[in-house]
Amino acid sequence: MRTLVGIFRLLVFFLTGLFTMAYQSTVMCFTKGPFMLIYPRAYHAFLTRLLGIRVIVEGEIERDGHVVYLGNHLSYLDIPVVGGLMKGCFVAKKEMHDWLFFGTMADMQRTVYISRSPQDAPKETEMLLNRLDEGLPLIIFPEGTSSNGIKILPFKSSFFQIFLNKNIKIQPFTISLLETDGKPATTQETRDLYAWYGDMELEPHLWRFVRIKKTVIKLTFQKPILTYDYNDRKTLCSDVYNGVVRGLDLSAPAE
Repeated sequence: MRTLVGIFRLLVFFLTGLFTMAYQSTVMCFTKGPFMLIYPRAYHAFLTRLLGIRVIVEGEIERDGHVVYLGNHLSYLDIPVVGGLMKGCFVAKKEMHDWLFFGTMADMQRTVYISRSPQDAPKETEMLLNRLDEGLPLIIFPEGTSSNGIKILPFKSSFFQIFLNKNIKIQPFTISLLETDGKPATTQETRDLYAWYGDMELEPHLWRFVRIKKTVIKLTFQKPILTYDYNDRKTLCSDVYNGVVRGLDLSAPAE
């Protein structure tokens, strides 16, 4: 039975993905502004329901166009979880652009790809600020990689330099895994049903996840931080990091 559920979910995902690429590419022929983000948000919300992911929200989400959402990262599954709640352009590693199917899907949301190469930094900084100037919020996972769900990796303070003394709000958010496959996420084995990190292979992990019954994720949003008040990137980085850490919920199970 679980195998049939997994096949059904994957089939629906790829078929709706093909429709999404066709529809969204048409929309982007006419506009690449805020209107372009309406469908991706709806599609991500649809995917969470398809995959059996229940999302609990704590705190208020800032809806300003000049906002940067910064949070921790557990899995590629964070994309529909977060994307189903906030309209914005994701910031991802440059390698993701070359991922079969997923890279094309990311392009449909005007994802900004970061190489972390010093010579590319000026161009990438310009792209990030241009998105905000267009009224397109950014969604960033500043750990630079995904983690196991029980700790939040350090943020690199150098990344925060571009936001200093600007009329930009940063809203820290935290992804907490509460339950997977009907079990409290109290062991690493259970958490690994959702979390994808280290040297885990994508295909086996995805196939295992699409066959489980239900996953419960909690998203906690802190009050936005106005970057205009900051002159030091390390202080800004520390305040954002502490906000993300503050929201981590390891209490499982969810009600």
